[in-house]
Amino acid sequence: MLSTRWIGLLPAVALLLWACAAPASPTAEPTESASPTAAPTAAPTAPPSPQAGVKLTLWSLQSDPEPLTSLWARFETETGNELDIVKLPDDGFETALQTRWAGGERPDIFEWHTGLWATAAVNAAENLQDLSGEAYVSKSGDLYENNASFDGKVYGFIMSPPTPFGIFYRTDIFERLGLTPPSTAEELLSVCQEIKARDASLTPLFEGGGSGWPPYVAYAAHMGGPLLEGWLDKILNRTGRIDDLDSPLLASLRFYKQLQTECFNGDWLSTTYEDSYKALAEGTAAMVSQHSGILLDVRGAYGDDLVREKIGFAAWSETGPVVSIQGNPSGTFYLAKTGDAAREAAALEFIRFMSGPAYVDFVNGTKQFPTIEGVPVPSDVNPALLQAAEAVETYGSVNVIWDFLPGLSFDPVNEVVAGTTSPEDAVVKLQLSADQGARAAGLPGWP
Repeated sequence: MLSTRWIGLLPAVALLLWACAAPASPTAEPTESASPTAAPTAAPTAPPSPQAGVKLTLWSLQSDPEPLTSLWARFETETGNELDIVKLPDDGFETALQTRWAGGERPDIFEWHTGLWATAAVNAAENLQDLSGEAYVSKSGDLYENNASFDGKVYGFIMSPPTPFGIFYRTDIFERLGLTPPSTAEELLSVCQEIKARDASLTPLFEGGGSGWPPYVAYAAHMGGPLLEGWLDKILNRTGRIDDLDSPLLASLRFYKQLQTECFNGDWLSTTYEDSYKALAEGTAAMVSQHSGILLDVRGAYGDDLVREKIGFAAWSETGPVVSIQGNPSGTFYLAKTGDAAREAAALEFIRFMSGPAYVDFVNGTKQFPTIEGVPVPSDVNPALLQAAEAVETYGSVNVIWDFLPGLSFDPVNEVVAGTTSPEDAVVKLQLSADQGARAAGLPGWP
């Protein structure tokens, strides 16, 4: 079962309604990301008055991993409070949560995405508890400048580090065939051709398009370099358009069409994400374009030795080895304002429990890097994650495009993947959506 299935069809909200007003550049330097909003500032948090016996509702992802869910039972035992856990389906998670939210339901605690679009979608300032003054915020570097925050305030707690996108590949296959992992779009196509020539039994790059969301991974990773180099500034400043002939977004959609014919398995449009990590684990595919959640799933199904010994990570984009990143809703918690003081205090106690001593157990159980300074890195962290961290430090990272421009992840992209719309027609539709959304909000359109 997929433990981080979170790149679905994002809400078709009006493009750039809040990103248009962003005063700062969303591009990133090698070791830190610039913020598209003001940096979160600490605000005093009223001391809670928790009491035992409070029943809290928690909306969670159906496939949250055991190292996370086991902590919920500990919270109940150690505090005397009770969690009524409502598991939302992984496929269609965003729609399921927003439908309930729009209907007026307010859980005490809920898991949700970390991007600007996510906090705006639930109207954070009106509906969520402000967590800016919590201890974990000041101990997390610049993590909350781009994630789980809005308008200078922090509204969420992120347990897992931002998830890197890239090529996960079989190190033994690359060694046997004498290949070097790709770092650019051109190199990726070349590696696919070499794999076909040297071992025709292998799928060069396995894609699970039948699950709906996997195509967004390669599409976003391809754009990493142009984003880091400042393309988004041109869009926000109205000096460039999404449908320009040299638009990186157009280039990414065109490149995905190339991957379909030159790299993918023939049945890529019907196979699933689960098929993709099975192909990688069993060695019938040399590469998979994915986020790092695939490591948890391979480990869960095939064991830790395979992950540690035979899977590597390669950063890539159109122009070079930039790492595109995005926060993971699994283990990212927000607290809704319910109007019930006892429940709100108990919910805050949940955040303090999860970000306190219990957090060390979570990091050790998931074998990943901590988001809180002072928490030791597990000695057995996956080598592929170490490679991703080294790539971020060396080449830089940038949040995925839809963290800033959520309207870019909606129907036209899916239509391109399915072949019902051309990349050229898709970017025209996206630009039209941007113009309409901006003007509806009283903002200028594009020349």
